[in-house]
Amino acid sequence: MQVGEKRKEKREKEKRREEKRREEKRREEKRREEKRREEKRREEKRREEKRREEKRREEKRREEKRREEKRREEKRREEKRREEKRREEKRREERSRTRSREKRTTSKSDQIVHLFTCLSSMSSGKRTGIGEDKWGAGPFR
Repeated sequence: MQVGEKRKEKREKEKRREEKRREEKRREEKRREEKRREEKRREEKRREEKRREEKRREEKRREEKRREEKRREEKRREEKRREEKRREEKRREERSRTRSREKRTTSKSDQIVHLFTCLSSMSSGKRTGIGEDKWGAGPFR
């Protein structure tokens, strides 16, 4: 009877050891599984962070392009304004030159008319003042 009990005890011991081994294997598998999940989470976080970073960079690039375009546009406007000022200044100078030329160059017929007017007023003894702004008091005063 003792031999049977010893065998029974041995089998029980063996069963317990086997159960412990299985339990340990299950725990080990659970730990591995948890590690894998944790690594997946970390990897996903890294990817997400990379995507965010890329988006930020892209947004910065776009913003910089917009600023650059605004600067170019402002330069173009400024150049147009300068060009318009130059043209306006040229027009003013041309008008001024034309006016001074007109003041300087009186047509021959105008001069003749003026002389006759002065002569006729001298002979009648009147002072008409015709053309005094152009020729001043005149030679016959």
